[in-house]
Amino acid sequence: MIVPLFVLVGFFLGCFSAWLMERFFGWPATRREARIDALIMLAVGIVLFAILSCFACSYMETDIIGPEGAIVTDFRTCLYFSAVTFTTLGYGDFYPTEKAMPLAAFEAICDFIFFGFLVALTVYSLQQIGQKRKSNAVHKERAR
Repeated sequence: MIVPLFVLVGFFLGCFSAWLMERFFGWPATRREARIDALIMLAVGIVLFAILSCFACSYMETDIIGPEGAIVTDFRTCLYFSAVTFTTLGYGDFYPTEKAMPLAAFEAICDFIFFGFLVALTVYSLQQIGQKRKSNAVHKERAR
């Protein structure tokens, strides 16, 4: 149930980002480029789910402590803890055991790397759009 949800979220993020790019930046110019953008966002959603799932499985082995102080090892709760840790929200309702503390710290570091990569990819894409617009404007000017 959780995997199809992440795939759907990735797909809708792809469609939404394609709409935003077209609306505000004039990109994508073709349906093919819109599909590529949607597929990239779908891939990002799948990779994100894979990262969270791997950490959740690790937390199932190293244990996390729940609100009542009990050890929690079910996948759903560990996935929730993984998502909260990955986004560095840290609600405080669950926390890692001593064995899981280095894993939680590593997951937070992975978050910075992952989102840094996404920001770099977005900036690069916007630069490409700007260069494409400039070259199209130059070609139109020369055609006159």
